[in-house]
Amino acid sequence: MTDWTPNPDVLLAHSHDTDRYLALLETAGSQRPAGARLSLCLSEADRHMAHWLLALHRIDLTLPWLVLHPGVSDEKSGYSARYVAEAAQTLIREHGYQLILTGSAAERSFADAVAQHLTGRVVNLTGQLALGPLTALLAEAPLLLTSNRGPVHMAAALQTPVVVMAVDATTVPTPLPQPLPVATDVPSSSHTRHTVRQSLPPGVPLQRLVDAVLALVTSQKSVVC
Repeated sequence: MTDWTPNPDVLLAHSHDTDRYLALLETAGSQRPAGARLSLCLSEADRHMAHWLLALHRIDLTLPWLVLHPGVSDEKSGYSARYVAEAAQTLIREHGYQLILTGSAAERSFADAVAQHLTGRVVNLTGQLALGPLTALLAEAPLLLTSNRGPVHMAAALQTPVVVMAVDATTVPTPLPQPLPVATDVPSSSHTRHTVRQSLPPGVPLQRLVDAVLALVTSQKSVVC
């Protein structure tokens, strides 16, 4: 293949990947289930575990905090540990953020490389959380800052705002003059939060990444950088 035609709905999307796949199946004659959307069930035990972890590590819920899931399979495919640490430290130093680092045991070395550059209220739980407690923690979090990994989709199902630090696999694989984000809106209701996913390709200035986090937390609306 020599040429790519960008799909505007991918470059600036208003639906999750799953919704676009369902729409594709509809063109082949399949019927979309009524009210279909991503969802995750949380047990009371997992909810209690998340609350216990927040209390144990003295996360002040009246102050800004977020979950940082920085791990990547290959640093060349995303942001460097030093870049992630600089963005995170800016949030800590200038905006008073408390950070909880998460990830699998395989991502521990990358998370540790990030954590060693951080000062302030930083809790590194990488490799320590089972799926249930991690899900419950993401459900409680005001925002998830992450590489393009599984927690992106978990947060979408939980309607937790996300800033993604990676190239989206469905976007144009060649550099764009002005990098475009991928933002996914899930309509809110009286019982749910308004969810946004914003994807920022590598090479984005550090301040723009910080601004994306602040914009989603304060507005909880789609932000185009």
